[in-house]
Amino acid sequence: MRYIDNPEISKKYNSIKWRKLRKIKLLSVNGLCERCLKKGLYSPAIIVHHKEYINESNYMIDEVFYNLDNLEALCLKCHNEEHFKKPEEFYFDEDGNVLKKWGYIPPLTKHALYLSYRSPGIRKTHRIIFEEGCCILSEIKLEKIDIDKLIPYENNAKRHPKKQVERIMKSIQECGYNDPIAIDENNMIIEGHGRWMALKELKFKEIKVIRLSNLSEQQKKAYILNHNKLNMETGFDDEILLKELGKITEIDMGDFGFDVGKIFNDVAFKENARQQTNDYYNLGIIDFDRVDGFYQIPVIRNDGYIPEDLMGFNYAKTSENKHVGIHFYLDDYQFERLWNAPDNYIAILKQYDCILSPDFSLFLDMPMAMKVWNVYRSRMIGQFYQDKGIKVIPTVSWAEKETFKFCFDGIPKGSIVSISTLGIKRNKDAMEIWVDGVNEMIKRIAPSTILVYGGKVDYDFGNIDVRYFENKVTERFK
Repeated sequence: MRYIDNPEISKKYNSIKWRKLRKIKLLSVNGLCERCLKKGLYSPAIIVHHKEYINESNYMIDEVFYNLDNLEALCLKCHNEEHFKKPEEFYFDEDGNVLKKWGYIPPLTKHALYLSYRSPGIRKTHRIIFEEGCCILSEIKLEKIDIDKLIPYENNAKRHPKKQVERIMKSIQECGYNDPIAIDENNMIIEGHGRWMALKELKFKEIKVIRLSNLSEQQKKAYILNHNKLNMETGFDDEILLKELGKITEIDMGDFGFDVGKIFNDVAFKENARQQTNDYYNLGIIDFDRVDGFYQIPVIRNDGYIPEDLMGFNYAKTSENKHVGIHFYLDDYQFERLWNAPDNYIAILKQYDCILSPDFSLFLDMPMAMKVWNVYRSRMIGQFYQDKGIKVIPTVSWAEKETFKFCFDGIPKGSIVSISTLGIKRNKDAMEIWVDGVNEMIKRIAPSTILVYGGKVDYDFGNIDVRYFENKVTERFK
């Protein structure tokens, strides 16, 4: 029963997983009440009921809550009889929510409301009449008719290829004719053209039908289209479908178009696709207990190590000199592969004394989101390699003053840090931005040592230990 005063239980009933399961259950019984069917009656199933009642002690047990075998599709009357001594005193909406006692419903003028239920398992349009506060669901009456008297709707837009008709025939042969065709007062088929074609092929003479004589011509046309459209709007939950198909051992579901191998591959592909997404963003390596600031920038701890010399990452695979630190003061394309596959470079980088975290660019004309992303990536890779036993020195970079809100995050006070002077010596504006950033860095981080790559500039670092490293590339061309 849905009327439970517990917000956690309500969340489960409102979950996507439950709604999908509910639709699957309704589809499995063609939208009809299971208890009424046992009595030979056809009543629309409005509510999916848990046979083992959901309560405070079992709502967290998925084997109870999401178990198809624990579900029963019921009409309003049967569900009320299940839960209330005076079932006529309660009513439910189409999602199974208890609404109000009749005594609280104001008198209503007699009128009819046609509901086309959203769930694809409820495939009939049922008439609900409100009169003086009473809600009466119109009965669905079955009658037998000579199949040759049925008239297909001449403008039926739904296609029924031969393969589909053959599968319907197979289903009728295997499970029986359990889904009556709906016709109007003139015997015109409103829904069930595919079943009619299959029954004709199977040489049925007389069949049961539902007569819908209460629809206007406009409603007939709308219902014919709506019925088919609603069935086409949603598919299966492949994971649940695969489990259900696995339980069917005596019937070859391939005869009905279920390709178990393909469904298995689809489920595996979705799992793989999710993993690929995780891998693309390196979501598997983030530790939310070690992040800093609003943007959750990963923290690189201070290893307290100062290298004697630095070498570019582009030489890391081939260099014989391993007693150096590896820097990333290069064009981004030369080390983007590090982000794409960080595991691939653990063994290579472990051979060296230390690394500086990657210097992903912060260009002034980049969107701010990209600048945040590149600072995040630099710290994330640094933290990852530090966890693999590699000594890491954080590279600090910035752009305009707005980047100061995040560009120093993830670096503990008193750390050894690295900065670059590349591209600023002959550019007054760049030099001004650089000075503003260094001033702010010293104020925020108070580094114990600063490794400056690219040579000296006219700046007073005060009492801070500063180590200069020349740009080896430009040195070669002097």
